[in-house]
Amino acid sequence: MLRVHATAPGGWLTVAIPGTLLLVEAASARPLDPDELLAALHADDAIPAALDVLTAGGFSSMPAFALLEYRGQSAHYVVRGAVELEFTGPSGPCTASGAGITTWTEQLISGVDGFTVSASDAGDGAALPLADGVIWGDRVRYQAADASATASAELPLASAARSAAGAQRPTGPLLQAPAAAEETLLPASIDEETVITPLPAVAAAQAPEDSTPIPEGTTGYDHLFGITQLKSVESAAVRPHGDDEAEAEPVVVDAGDHDGLTLMSGDIAELRKKASASAAGRDDPAGRRAADAEQAMPARVGDSADPQFRIELPDGRSELLDRPVVVGRSPSANKVSGSGIPRLVTVGAADADISRNHVRFTVEGGTVVITDLHSRNGTLMSLPGRPPQKLREGEPTSALAGTIVDLGGGIRITVVESGRAADR
Repeated sequence: MLRVHATAPGGWLTVAIPGTLLLVEAASARPLDPDELLAALHADDAIPAALDVLTAGGFSSMPAFALLEYRGQSAHYVVRGAVELEFTGPSGPCTASGAGITTWTEQLISGVDGFTVSASDAGDGAALPLADGVIWGDRVRYQAADASATASAELPLASAARSAAGAQRPTGPLLQAPAAAEETLLPASIDEETVITPLPAVAAAQAPEDSTPIPEGTTGYDHLFGITQLKSVESAAVRPHGDDEAEAEPVVVDAGDHDGLTLMSGDIAELRKKASASAAGRDDPAGRRAADAEQAMPARVGDSADPQFRIELPDGRSELLDRPVVVGRSPSANKVSGSGIPRLVTVGAADADISRNHVRFTVEGGTVVITDLHSRNGTLMSLPGRPPQKLREGEPTSALAGTIVDLGGGIRITVVESGRAADR
């Protein structure tokens, strides 16, 4: 949990939500709205949203601040002006400051288990806990050991207002992991006489009529004495006259370890094929044969209708995003996971800053998705009107038309909207 050195109103303002912190100088040329700052931290992209609010009046009226996102042992900070950051971790402490810089300093660091953010003129005094809210304060401290009693930093904790009023942090069963109930454990041994058998009705319904073995001790006249005869729906279907082609016998596939009740994804696909073939050939046998032939054709991997986006490379080439596109110094398909075979695009063949498989572009649900494939030097993405941000390794990130992706070494790729089919 964050610990804030509270001060009198009018100095520095501390805005925090679980995993994100903003310490900003309130005595600046432009008044700040605490509700607007808190809403920015709750946005999906907290750092760009908060920077939009802080820079709304221009650089001349931008206050000193420290903006920090921390997840696990990783931290992403942006600092400007007379604010100091000190990080602690297994490799030792490190510091950062925005003093003497016109804009701000931004960096991603790892191996962090605690930090202290303070204004240059911060005083000494008692620290109050803060989880989600706004409070006047000029120094904030965080240590991972303080939150060891909770399973996650995002668990609901006491707000700053309750802490300032003297509310005690709840202890006891609310913060303790529930003990496992002994009665839920399986017995040490299982009764040998307990036998689980499949339901007879389900087993009989799944087996074809011709493959059902005749039990011993029965005769060929059992159907006269009320024995139920099982017949499939296919045998009751009305077939058009003149269709002399013999229907192929269904292939009986062993279902393996199946409970007989759950519909698998393959079963649903098979039912759809049968329904489509039945509708196409109910009145036209030739139509049914055409539908069967169409279903038998293998699906083409990567085939899609008019793609909506393409990427433009530095050398003037253009690649349509009708399938995943992998860009790198020497890309290969065996290093990429996905449902379709990607198109491999080579850039910067002589540049060691470009990884073999550097970045992947794909379109999902009408949106361009960019993924850094654990490249050596990382990937920067600049959305239209936004500052560059570094992509997290292996994490898909949505992009818009006009986005510029910088691989390093002067290799920049632009995402644009593709034209009509004639533009290909």
